[in-house]
Amino acid sequence: MHAPSPIAWAIIIVVILVLFALPKLPTIARSLGESTRIFKSEMRQMKKDEEAAKASEKDGKAESSSAENQPKEPLEGRIVDTPQAREENK
Repeated sequence: MHAPSPIAWAIIIVVILVLFALPKLPTIARSLGESTRIFKSEMRQMKKDEEAAKASEKDGKAESSSAENQPKEPLEGRIVDTPQAREENK
């Protein structure tokens, strides 16, 4: 008896996948669609961010030359991500 051809192996694998993965196919398709949707929205957001950065870079060139000569002041504020703050938010 000779070994099955590559096409026969492909058919066997497809049949096995259908038999064992059939109950999980809706879940797999849903998660794949959600992942694709998230990926597309992130790509759109990246393009928007790049365009905004380019626009602000063009606008900021004139301002940056005067801002480079000025000393930077330290930022002041309060830390809100502490264990006590987490307990208050629960």
